[in-house]
Amino acid sequence: MAASLHSAGVFQLLPQLPGGATVSAADISNRGQITGTFGTSASYHAFRFSDGAFEDLGAFAGGLFSVGRAINDAGLVVGEASSPSGGFHAALFASGGPIDLNALVLDGSEWSLNAATGINASGQISGFGTFRGALHGFVLTPVPEPSSMALLGAGIGLLASWRMRRRSTLS
Repeated sequence: MAASLHSAGVFQLLPQLPGGATVSAADISNRGQITGTFGTSASYHAFRFSDGAFEDLGAFAGGLFSVGRAINDAGLVVGEASSPSGGFHAALFASGGPIDLNALVLDGSEWSLNAATGINASGQISGFGTFRGALHGFVLTPVPEPSSMALLGAGIGLLASWRMRRRSTLS
């Protein structure tokens, strides 16, 4: 059975891939973007299907496997990918390849993030991993970089200054 998209009463088949590869869809965004997994038992990768184009999201360097689990309306895909040393790590799939979400966790936290299973419009990522040897759920919340916060502060300051100047000229 082939994966398909049903929209406005029309079925659209996802592309058939050569070499006996199968396609398995896992999630669809409000914009009709799809993620899931394609490949064979020897190697499989996460994909994004958007605007009729199929994109292989790759795997970690030296790894053979990745899985797309969820996609948000911005087209960001999360899931997991195999590491060359074995096991799977939670991943965010970006244009340059997958990012190991464990790299975003503070050193010494004792967390090992195994799989990301959801991502919302704010970029918060949910999933599961191990903490001190026990399986737990997690939520990662993006924090703006200091330079972004400085730019936001400068913009608010300029807006406040403009507004005060406008009020004084209207009086």
